[in-house]
Amino acid sequence: MNLDAAHWHGEWIWSGEANQPKPLSLFGGLPPADANDTKVLFRREFLLNTPVRTARVRLTSNSRHILYVNGCEVLRGPIRSHAHQLFFDTVDISEYLVEGINCLAVLVRYYGFATAWWEPTPLTGPGGAGGLVLEAETTDEDAESEPCGRLLLASDSSWRTTPTGAWERLRPTNLISAQIPEVFDARTLDPAWTHAGFDDSTWGYAEPSSTPQFGRPASTRPP
Repeated sequence: MNLDAAHWHGEWIWSGEANQPKPLSLFGGLPPADANDTKVLFRREFLLNTPVRTARVRLTSNSRHILYVNGCEVLRGPIRSHAHQLFFDTVDISEYLVEGINCLAVLVRYYGFATAWWEPTPLTGPGGAGGLVLEAETTDEDAESEPCGRLLLASDSSWRTTPTGAWERLRPTNLISAQIPEVFDARTLDPAWTHAGFDDSTWGYAEPSSTPQFGRPASTRPP
């Protein structure tokens, strides 16, 4: 595997319990806050039996994500981009890993309404209605030289996910500044959700998003 290659092993995933976005009115105006502005939690535990030299993660989302590894915040992204050309992040997470059970967790926020720094993507491709795509590769510590690593995990239906109501759904204060207030009730979100061993048995499983793409057959992966 090679995270620098164009091909993705990870699938676009989302929560089946999250609201699906509604198209904006043809007459303009702000969308209803409860139809969009959705935050979804994702987590996946995995086992490492031996130390690794490197462990790289490649991910992106619609619209914003925060990546945690074993409870530590690693990065926020993606950077600002055009709606038709979404950027992705790559990061080495080896310093956060331990021998034994590890956990990758991602908080994804789907805005659903245009702002000064983000515009909705067309709803004709995976992730267009909110989504996450992620994959990770590792290089063993005792490997002499590997041009590419081995696949550790990828976003698919084995990930646990749930929408969270810890943040109040809000929309921009007006059409000009598009600043979004943040109202967060920490009492309703257990901080242990980003750690290995957290009980996610009440969460659902992620649903891969397969939708038509212009000029290509339907796929759950980025073209």
